[in-house]
Amino acid sequence: MNFHNIIVQVILCWGLAAYILTYAFKQRQKGRKKVFVWYLVVGIILVFGGIEALYQTLH
Repeated sequence: MNFHNIIVQVILCWGLAAYILTYAFKQRQKGRKKVFVWYLVVGIILVFGGIEALYQTLH
């Protein structure tokens, strides 16, 4: 994977994670705890996907 593709993956992962985590916390405020947990898990997975892409640039 070249550097450009890795940067695109990082931006997409973290952008989606920010959007999903914002939505998750809005659901928590509405009292929808199960929805909050599911979106929280998906957001965390996306954050780790971005970190993994950054790790690829080092190796």
